[in-house]
Amino acid sequence: MKRLFVFLFISWMHPVSANQTLNFKKELVTNTHWSPYVVVLFVLIAVLITLVHYSKKSKSTSSQCKVIEQLSVFNKTKVFIIDYQGKQFLLADNQNALTILPLQDIE
Repeated sequence: MKRLFVFLFISWMHPVSANQTLNFKKELVTNTHWSPYVVVLFVLIAVLITLVHYSKKSKSTSSQCKVIEQLSVFNKTKVFIIDYQGKQFLLADNQNALTILPLQDIE
């Protein structure tokens, strides 16, 4: 068995089988196949400019809800005090529930 492997290895390495021609990479032909890439680049830039333009418009609207204070109670539990249309609310948020309680002014 060992002799068979040695024979196959030697016959594979023999110079007669090594005289085959090697296929190298052909010369690079200069052509204009880059033009679709330029078109795609311009389309992507146009989409980016459009998104930036519309995102600035959406941010300019005034919000009726403002976060007054934020407090992290546990890893995934947060408590917020928010002002919505002139009224204050206590908002508690965790994985399982969202609770909103109106705050009463203490005089």
